[in-house]
Amino acid sequence: MKASRPSKNLHLRLIMSTAAALIAVPTLLVAPQISLRYLEAQAQSAEAIKSQEEEIRQQMLVMSRHLGVTCTTCHKTENFKSDEMPAYKTAKAHIKLTQTLIDSGLDGSRKDRPKADCYMCHRGQLVPDYKEKLDPMRKEPLKKSQAPVAEGEKKGHSKE
Repeated sequence: MKASRPSKNLHLRLIMSTAAALIAVPTLLVAPQISLRYLEAQAQSAEAIKSQEEEIRQQMLVMSRHLGVTCTTCHKTENFKSDEMPAYKTAKAHIKLTQTLIDSGLDGSRKDRPKADCYMCHRGQLVPDYKEKLDPMRKEPLKKSQAPVAEGEKKGHSKE
């Protein structure tokens, strides 16, 4: 029997399939790495978000202790980001005020400068016991009839 020689067509198919394999293999090797990098980045991003959420949660717990309240005082349980409750808006303004105090030097970095926080005024109560009787827009103290009245206090029944 005579050994048959592969046809030219077979040689051409072998060359083409080898070329295709040489092109496809690097692509297949790189694609999983790109996907893996993408997934790792997504996981790190999710971890960062989770870390931020945990940090915010811890700060909220500290604030709630400083004010003697629970989450539902300021937040709707169905949507914690909702600003529909008046206490939420007040808290947001007070957080900005506290941050301004910290930025102005009440950051606790020195012994003569305590760190500003909710407890500084509230002392564990939603409504502070004391309201300053000095109007910052005037030089002299307010008269008793002009002094602001803390919530829960009745006029003429000062807690002093």
